[in-house]
Amino acid sequence: MSIGISLLFIEKRVEAVRLCAALTEPFATGSVPGHEADLLKDYKLISDRLKNSLDELKESDRHLAADKSIEPGEVRNGKQRVQTIVQEIARCAQDFAAQVRFFQAMNPASAAGAVPFLRLFEEIDRGTRDLIGEDTSPAEGEELAPAETDSPPDADPMLM
Repeated sequence: MSIGISLLFIEKRVEAVRLCAALTEPFATGSVPGHEADLLKDYKLISDRLKNSLDELKESDRHLAADKSIEPGEVRNGKQRVQTIVQEIARCAQDFAAQVRFFQAMNPASAAGAVPFLRLFEEIDRGTRDLIGEDTSPAEGEELAPAETDSPPDADPMLM
């Protein structure tokens, strides 16, 4: 299977996980009554799917770097797609970790049962850091492109 198709399947699985947040949030916040055991099972399923997607994405990234038969343009495109999907995984993991924390705050009696899932989501978020890489964006207040200072002086057309 080509790397593009593999990335597409991973991308769609991560998108499905992101949509699950909208389904579990009302139960986690308590705005919709539900069974805590069912919510914890959902968190288990979601964390497993997210972790599997991250593992597959890491494998795809290694494949992109190692396979010399892939054209440079495809490698560059694949790396960009990997970055986008990794950021989406990180965002999902952070959203679910926040959801679990809210659930723990709203249900102190069941808070201990949600701790393993909070750790799983935090671990997934940390696992995305090695694929995201360093932030190369300019610092706050820094110029995006500093002005050139060594250019020749402008010529006055009237003096020519």
